Formats: sequence, C-alpha cells, structure tokens
Amino acid sequence: MVTLPSELEGSARKTLDDKDRVGLVSDHVAKLTNEVVLVPGAAPCVEIHPLSSWDPYRQRLTAAADRGPEQANFARHVLGNAQRARLDGQGRVRIEDELLRWARIPVKPEGGSREVLLLGVGDRVELWEPGVWDTHRAQFEGSFEVIRASVLAGNSDVPTVAVQANGEAK
Repeated sequence: MVTLPSELEGSARKTLDDKDRVGLVSDHVAKLTNEVVLVPGAAPCVEIHPLSSWDPYRQRLTAAADRGPEQANFARHVLGNAQRARLDGQGRVRIEDELLRWARIPVKPEGGSREVLLLGVGDRVELWEPGVWDTHRAQFEGSFEVIRASVLAGNSDVPTVAVQANGEAK
C-alpha cells in the first residue's frame, strides 16, 4: 500500500531566482522527499510531486493514454515534460524553461528574478504565476459555495456554474 502525503497545504509568494530556482515553503520541504517530479498542471501551473504521489499519477496517465486520442495527447504532454529534480540544501528546486512557459512565468527576463505563488494542494505543490492564479481564482469564486457544499457532502456531481468576466454567475 502506498501512503500519499496529504499534508501539503498553505501558500506563499516566493521569488524565482536568475537560475530559475525557487525555494519551497519549509513546511512543504519537510513533507517532500529529496527528489520530486515537476509536470505541467492543468490550469496552467507547474505541479511539484513527491515520488510517492508521482508514481500512482504516472500509472494513471499511462493507462489513460490507451483510452483515446485526447487522453493520449494529455499523457504525452505531461509525461513528455516531466522533470525529475532534487531539492538542494536550501530547499530549492530548478524549474525548466518549458515548464515556466507552460505556467506563463517569464523565462530569463531582464532583471532575472520573478515572483511566483506556491500552493500546497494535498499530495502536491503547485507553482503559479500570481496574475494567472488571480484570474483562475476569479473564475471559480462565483461558484465557490455550490462547489464547497458538493465537495463536503461527498457528491461528485458538481453543477457547473458559468462565470462572467466580472465574476458574477451567468
């Protein structure tokens, strides 16, 4: 039986340095293994998985690739851009350029450093460009209470609520 870390939570704004490294939150570092796998996230963000959550996810991706062309393309994108990395002695991890582009984080801008947002999401950490996160969050805020009620009730049939650009439900 594989035990997945489910304690990765919380958020912090950090700086991506001129070598494309970000220092993870100390609580996250303590719960991650020394080796992690970074992959494109769905939103777009970069997902940082400890090996214990990566292996089951990779198996699901591999199985999904046989279900159809869309699933195969998704698996190709995630697995083809997977980056294994080791945390350095200061709890930093380097992010490859392709993953930065996916998350809409500038690659090697003038000045070198960039602000990023780290979110602990149970079994992984997500790395976001703060403006992209703000836009993403604004899109679901209007339906937050409906989704919350469904999640807490254990109902997986979450009603979809379309949200206008101003954040109001349609």
